Amino acid sequence: MKTRFRHRVTFFLFRPFFKLFFIVKYNVKFITFKPKKGTKPPYLILGNHALAMDPILLTCNFKMPIHFVASDMIFSIKYWSFFIRHLAGPIPKTKYRSDIATIRDIRKVVKSGGTIGIFPEGNSTFSGRAMHIPKSTAKLVKLLKIPVVFYRIEGSYLSKPRWAAYSRKGKITGYVKEVWSYEAYKDLSIDAIYDHITAALDVDQIALQEEAKISYQGKRLAEDIESTFYYCPNCHQFHTLLSSDDEVRCLNCDLHLRFTEQGFLTPLNAQIDYFSKTTDWYDAQCEKLQSYLQNKAYPKALPIFQDNHEHVYENIPNKRKKRLGQATLELYENTLKIHFNHQDPTIWPLKDLNVAVQQKNKLIVHNHTLKKTYYFISHPKRNAIKYELAVKYLTQKEAT
Repeated sequence: MKTRFRHRVTFFLFRPFFKLFFIVKYNVKFITFKPKKGTKPPYLILGNHALAMDPILLTCNFKMPIHFVASDMIFSIKYWSFFIRHLAGPIPKTKYRSDIATIRDIRKVVKSGGTIGIFPEGNSTFSGRAMHIPKSTAKLVKLLKIPVVFYRIEGSYLSKPRWAAYSRKGKITGYVKEVWSYEAYKDLSIDAIYDHITAALDVDQIALQEEAKISYQGKRLAEDIESTFYYCPNCHQFHTLLSSDDEVRCLNCDLHLRFTEQGFLTPLNAQIDYFSKTTDWYDAQCEKLQSYLQNKAYPKALPIFQDNHEHVYENIPNKRKKRLGQATLELYENTLKIHFNHQDPTIWPLKDLNVAVQQKNKLIVHNHTLKKTYYFISHPKRNAIKYELAVKYLTQKEAT
């Protein structure tokens, strides 16, 4: 799978425009990668993931085309799929299934001298702290036997939090933290390689901001924060938060917060419990949900979570998505029910499911028994991450 001529041409033609775009819109500081003498491609580039456009941002730091391993769902995007296929040359990865074809394509690119780019977290951060990295990343490093380039992006979460309706302008820095030669890791165990990867990519954007105190200026800074945060830290209820402009309130208690330009939450009324940092808030809501489910505090006859007016699509690998209609989604202790209009509900056992969230709050549900992948799109304030976390806790699966 050689780097194609059109891929090279596209890279060199569009890279300056993307670079200018990031500098103007986000105030990005690029530190171009300059390999040390004796180090040459192919490379495996591993980066932390905080912004949807991180792959393009990363590309601007390198003077070579990069083949990114990407979810096969990007090939179902209307119109854009053609350009993604023919210009960028990505390597498709099918979520939740062992994808031997992906490994084969990666090895072909490497054998032809091409560079591979991967964001091992597989998803941009919800809270500002790095997410889980699967151990399969370490196995891939061991398999490829090529230099590993660790790339860090700092400030991108606060420039456009995953949940946010609008972007802000502050400061982003993208740079290569380390180049790890094959000689340096060839005798290490998978566990030791994994520990090195997680340490190199462990970026806590909020902790860095506590030191940097950079202003990220934009409009409606708290808008849609409830699409990630479903838990009120003051009254401990779910689904009672509502954001507007720079503020978020609880409809059940006196919680009233402002999201500041520095990326922290401040109270607008006294004597309430709250978290000033999104990382602490996210950790607390995960713990609260796990406790709620483990203690079976939910009413048995009612759904644990329910969302109406979901637009449901089926993802068919390497093809355009298929619209299935509008439905109500209900999560129970052992099942997920999809109620389409005027039809008997589709009932999927949780043990057959893997659930994830892509983009802002697109809910992805893969049934590995039926080999079907549905995704659900709703209004921007709808919270999708609660489904992923709940299914994980109810089935004791490891998040991917």
